[in-house]
Amino acid sequence: MFTFQVDTNLLYTGCNNQSVERDQTCCNNLAKERDQLQASITNLAKERDQLQASNTNLAKERDQLQASNTNLAKKRDQLQASNTNLVKERDQLQTSYTNLAKERDQLQTSYTNLAKERDQLQASNTNLAKERDQLQASNTNLAKERDTLQRKLSELDGNINKAGWMYFRSSIYYMSTEKKSWTESRQDCKNKGADLVIINSREEQFVEMIRKGQEAWIGLSDINQENGWKWVDGSTLNTRFWCSREPNNYEGNEDCVITDILNTWNDIKCSVRISWICEKKVSI
Repeated sequence: MFTFQVDTNLLYTGCNNQSVERDQTCCNNLAKERDQLQASITNLAKERDQLQASNTNLAKERDQLQASNTNLAKKRDQLQASNTNLVKERDQLQTSYTNLAKERDQLQTSYTNLAKERDQLQASNTNLAKERDQLQASNTNLAKERDTLQRKLSELDGNINKAGWMYFRSSIYYMSTEKKSWTESRQDCKNKGADLVIINSREEQFVEMIRKGQEAWIGLSDINQENGWKWVDGSTLNTRFWCSREPNNYEGNEDCVITDILNTWNDIKCSVRISWICEKKVSI
């Protein structure tokens, strides 16, 4: 701190040539100026000290800012390096993303194709399952038919091989060695699981072969209604092989029919005892 001293002696010497009153006034003014200067000096000293303190603080702040700036520069460099690395990583990721997008598209295409193949295979599998079920059902039906045919074949074989029976066109025929009435003859056929023969065609007249010239009852009569000729199965007579002038109901009650030695038909009384021919239908 500097001091400023005013030499009062010099002030008084300057005033010697003036009057005391004027001198006194002058001294008073000078004293005031001195005090003002002293106050101004004090204020300036305070301001100087404040400025000095402020300058010290600013220097500290400058140093702090300089250090902060150095740190920021380091951080900037680090961030710049980090940014460079991030750019590289971004580019690598972009390349990887592009490759993955291509792979995704390829996989999507592959998935679409596989989905189509799956749907086609599913449809094919469904059709095959239907065909399998149909074949299984068909196989089951064929197995049933086979078993039925096997059973019928066994029955047919048993029927064909029965003693005294002859097979012809889905029927077997039996020529009796006894003689009975038409009703008794029919009952005997029924007991054998058959009935008196029905002749619907010239071919069935083959029974002549098994009759060996004998007369035999056949399954035709008009017992229920005169001239209402019907076969034992209830069917109406259509094919006829009557002998000349037959049927004639000679002497009445000729309601039953025989096939005679000429292989034609005659109506005679049902009570006459004659051989008979049984017929049993067999089928495969």
